[in-house]
Amino acid sequence: MAMKKTINGKRFDTSNSIIIWAWSPILDAKSPTWFSETLYRRPRGDWFLVGQGKRLSPYGAHGARGRISGEKIVPLSHKEALTWLKAHDKHGIAALHQ
Repeated sequence: MAMKKTINGKRFDTSNSIIIWAWSPILDAKSPTWFSETLYRRPRGDWFLVGQGKRLSPYGAHGARGRISGEKIVPLSHKEALTWLKAHDKHGIAALHQ
């Protein structure tokens, strides 16, 4: 499912952006702490991170009955994107985006 959000006048849309890398530290998607992060690059070159997670993850949100699953779009600078990519990429993809 596509996520769209305007932040500081820029439109971030997963449906027309390129996925660079996806990562999840917890393989069990049933875990209440499970989350994933996906690094995207917009057609104009801007970077952003999409985080999604279960209720006890960094992306969990507050709902009417307590914590619930959540998601978030986080704009990143070029330097922040490369730092994230180098930390999570074990296959050398980061070198292609320098």
